[in-house]
Amino acid sequence: MQTKEGYSWNKYIKDYWYLLSGKKIKFLFFTTLKSLSDFIPFVIAYLLGKIIDFFTQYSGQSLDLFYIYIGGIGVLGAFQVWLRMYSKFRIQTIGADIRKESRIIAMNKIMELDLKWHEKEETGSKIQKINAGSQKLYDGINDFSNDGISILVGLFGSLFLFVALDFKYLIFSLIYIIIYFSGEYYYNKKIEYWQTELNKINEKVSGKIHESASNILAVKSLGLKDKFAKYNISNEDQYYEIWHKTKEVGQQKFKTIKIFSAIAYALFILILGLDVVQGLITVGSILVFASYFGKLKGALDNFTNRIQKFISVKTAIGRFMTILDIDVLENESQLKNFPINWKQIEFKSVDFKYKDQLVLKNFNLIIKRNDKIGFVGKSGSGKSTIAKLLLKLYKPEKGEILVDGINLNEINQNSITKYIGIILQEPEMFNLSALENICISAKKSNGKLLNKAVSVAQLKSVIDKLPDKLNTLIGEKGYQLSGGERQRIGIARAIFKDTPILIFDEATSALDSKTEGLIQKAINQKLKSKTLLLIAHRLSTLKEADTIVVLEKGKIIESGTFEELFKLKGKFYQLYKAQSKK
Repeated sequence: MQTKEGYSWNKYIKDYWYLLSGKKIKFLFFTTLKSLSDFIPFVIAYLLGKIIDFFTQYSGQSLDLFYIYIGGIGVLGAFQVWLRMYSKFRIQTIGADIRKESRIIAMNKIMELDLKWHEKEETGSKIQKINAGSQKLYDGINDFSNDGISILVGLFGSLFLFVALDFKYLIFSLIYIIIYFSGEYYYNKKIEYWQTELNKINEKVSGKIHESASNILAVKSLGLKDKFAKYNISNEDQYYEIWHKTKEVGQQKFKTIKIFSAIAYALFILILGLDVVQGLITVGSILVFASYFGKLKGALDNFTNRIQKFISVKTAIGRFMTILDIDVLENESQLKNFPINWKQIEFKSVDFKYKDQLVLKNFNLIIKRNDKIGFVGKSGSGKSTIAKLLLKLYKPEKGEILVDGINLNEINQNSITKYIGIILQEPEMFNLSALENICISAKKSNGKLLNKAVSVAQLKSVIDKLPDKLNTLIGEKGYQLSGGERQRIGIARAIFKDTPILIFDEATSALDSKTEGLIQKAINQKLKSKTLLLIAHRLSTLKEADTIVVLEKGKIIESGTFEELFKLKGKFYQLYKAQSKK
């Protein structure tokens, strides 16, 4: 995977344009309407100037022209209100659509990213990036419709009119704009830096809050309340310090720019007054030109008032785009499907590193259809890594995994998960009913398969205790169930999914030996047609395995049946005897 670094204003605009997707023409059309509504006040100011000139030169002639001017002001004013509100609403609707679609895109993207990326990113940080970024996408378009278009029209509309009216006013306005934006650039670089830091610490704060809230059982039972409280206080102190610096720079900029702007406006009025004295412009023109320069000044003042918000939007979207800009090298839709009638899976000279530590080294293994293979080894020997590589959650650093000669990297992820199911030591539970947790990966109901899943997982006694049986909500992360009960739900879920290959990754570690024995017996009797990979918690459960693979430091050091390895009196024998004594 590769990430694109840096986030300029140019990139920001390009990202917005990309996310507008099929709404680009609508967006440009309604932006044009909004621009037209913001230009109407220039015309109204011109008509007011004409009214003043009309009455300064009035000598008893007909008032028809005056009435026309008044009628024009009234009609244009009413039309402006309607056009402004209509175009703003339509632009904001586009913004709401982008917010919704960007969340969906981001969630789909993080589902595509491999496990290594997820392990580096805190869950709370990912949530904050997606929520803040998608909301800021809406805020950005909302701010653009409310202020951005008005600023652009005020700026360029005034300059365009000064070109037509008097070159001297244009030169003054350009000098004013250049000095103004020089000040903005100087201060905004500082503001953008601190705003980025603010977003980073905000993600960190969200991450810790999510971590403490999602692990509340561990926090309370281990007495970690004070420790997490210290973390939160420290993070909040950092947040406040950075927030204060951001505001401080903003205040300095605001005072400097506003004072300069007020002086520039006074100088412009002075120039107008001198031109009236010299007879170069009419009295009515003072109002018109002052109004035009006022629009220019107002646009720049509005820019100063809003730029910190624009920067906040930009930096949040920049953080959001760190997710969307990660290149997923394969296009899953173009990859092959898992072979239907596969015969064997081969690990061929596979190396795999985790956090710069070699977990598997020159690993070779052949898994034949309907094999029942047990994996044994100390923690960190590479047992669970084999399962994750098979599921393509990780990819080998070297070597390859072949399914009937096809590299696993050439097979799409969805197809793999249809053929390979896994029961983890700590299966994820969702805030749904027990039934929905079991059937979550199935597309349609199957009563016969459900009964089989409940039977193999020895789940009936658990279901009978629940107030609403299978329809009972089990709470977030399954907090209403014990560890063993959650494991049984996880086993039932995998059985119900009915994949040809099943991986048991210490799936019965939290169960008592009697229940584990019953599940093992049911597996042996009812899953004979499956290919089973058993990462064992209790080695005695592997007596029925066709082959047992003993791992040490990522290498196979022994393999054979239970009896063969027991007679060998090597590593497996030592592990078995050590476990028997406990």
